Amino acid sequence: MYQIAQPLWSVDFFCMLDISNKMKICKKCNIEKEYNEFSKHRNVCRQCRREESYASRRKKYKARPWTKTFDTAYKRCNAKTHNYFIRGIKFLLSEQDLKFLWQRDSADKLKKPSIDRINPRGNYELDNCRMIELTANIKRKKADRWQTEFF
Repeated sequence: MYQIAQPLWSVDFFCMLDISNKMKICKKCNIEKEYNEFSKHRNVCRQCRREESYASRRKKYKARPWTKTFDTAYKRCNAKTHNYFIRGIKFLLSEQDLKFLWQRDSADKLKKPSIDRINPRGNYELDNCRMIELTANIKRKKADRWQTEFF
């Protein structure tokens, strides 16, 4: 008769690996936390990683504020589920083009700068874009929508 081979990892072995009560020290905040508060193969806890990520984005956007506008507009046009992607609106600006728009329209003096396409059916191109106040951009979009629906 054939003998059934015993598996290498028995149930007893997995019971010994119970890490729910084991602790680990975070390298950033130096606080002892449970293993489940760390990502796999990381020495920094999830909370510290989140704060690091947020701080690095804030630092990047403070040094170059037009990059936030660039990132959001780029994602809007390239996300397959977004309305702009479905309508075929393309983002054809480089980061240098957006910096030029930012400086040309003095966007740093606006409360909440927003990129506006002059022709709402056109792409994001240098000659079709400008930086305006967010509230003005929202009002403009509502007026354009009303005109296209009723006229």
